[in-house]
Amino acid sequence: MNSLISKYNIVTDQFIDLTVNLDQAKKGDIVFYRLYENEKSISLFKQRYEKGNAGLVITNLEVEGLDCLVVELEDFYQLQEELVEVLYPLDREVSLIGVTGTNGKSSVTHLCQLILNRNNFKACCIGTVGIIREDKEIMPSLSATTPSYLDLRRVIYRLNDIDYFCIEVSSHALEQGRVKGMDFSSIGWTNLTQDHLDYHGTMEAYFNAKAKLLNYCENEVIIPSSQAEYFKDKIKYKVAPHVDNKYGEEFNLSYNKDNLDLAFALCDEAVGEELNREIKLELPKGRFNLIRDQENIYIIDYAHTPDALINICRETKSLFKNHHLITIFGCGGDRDRTKRPLMLQAALEYSDSVVVTSDNPRFEDPERIIEDILKDNSNDVDVIVSREDAIKNYVKRYKDPTAVIIAGKGHEEYQDVNGVKSFFSDIEIVKKAIEVL
Repeated sequence: MNSLISKYNIVTDQFIDLTVNLDQAKKGDIVFYRLYENEKSISLFKQRYEKGNAGLVITNLEVEGLDCLVVELEDFYQLQEELVEVLYPLDREVSLIGVTGTNGKSSVTHLCQLILNRNNFKACCIGTVGIIREDKEIMPSLSATTPSYLDLRRVIYRLNDIDYFCIEVSSHALEQGRVKGMDFSSIGWTNLTQDHLDYHGTMEAYFNAKAKLLNYCENEVIIPSSQAEYFKDKIKYKVAPHVDNKYGEEFNLSYNKDNLDLAFALCDEAVGEELNREIKLELPKGRFNLIRDQENIYIIDYAHTPDALINICRETKSLFKNHHLITIFGCGGDRDRTKRPLMLQAALEYSDSVVVTSDNPRFEDPERIIEDILKDNSNDVDVIVSREDAIKNYVKRYKDPTAVIIAGKGHEEYQDVNGVKSFFSDIEIVKKAIEVL
């Protein structure tokens, strides 16, 4: 038996799964719960423990009155690794493709798994939109861009018919060691612009977190050609070769050209040969999803950073030159407040009209978020706090050709208000609004 498993007398054949999610744990689960020495951390843990149903809860601190296995902090993560090797052994050859970057991770990993599947390889992608093969969710979403170390190993173990896993690797995941011990066949870095400074503090720390992905692959990181100047003298890299667009008008957008080039380069390297380009490809749900109504166009996109919003507005304006461009967006609550006015600046740069609304306010007041967005702005901006009302007000028959971008939520089918996630889909609201026109 492994040393720490023996040290703490854990009988592994009594358990089925490992997780860090105490709220959804079952009797056959071992839950790892990292505690901090403050009242808020311990109080929240007690609430979750009382509601939970785990077989064994492992913590790093003793909590009076609760039946937990307390392990030394220096053993906490090493014990996870030992238990993973027992419950989720990697007993077959798999190839991992990792993609990091501020924007484009979902699109690139989605394209990677399509390229591989349509070249007769068994592949799936793991990331923001869930665990997907072709266009079908094959396992429930794990509610994080990159799953926890335990969840990720469980997914790879359980999906034993999959040979290639295309994984979004977030800066949070790299900082928290969620891909530790994993060996990637190929890695890509899409770009780096402002995001997550509420977590990382500075752009330098954000960059350094992303750069940790380079430690998990023997091959050099692959980047799009458009990013060569930015990454020059920062890291060693190779540039993805250009791929001709045979796949649809959405791939004429410059950033989707980058995503296409990067996806093929990553797959070619992982497989060890140039794959067939004569295949059908499409973007994932919520990434430049285009809905037409006569001469009017509605675009639903996940763009939720200043750079992403500039890109989609600029590219839409270029692609649909004769259309009046309206952009509807909001900002998420309990996230980086410094980017909120930058989002408005981004929208105003290429849009003819801008509508500011709610996104996922979480535990913040939606009107306070909007105040942050409008800071120091003197432009004529329409403000509609209700996201549903904002969308419905701008889905209509326009006299002149009009393109409406609805940005920020993309594939999401919920709105998070005060900790409650209620069903909400930008795509469905647009479709139903068009039906009644």
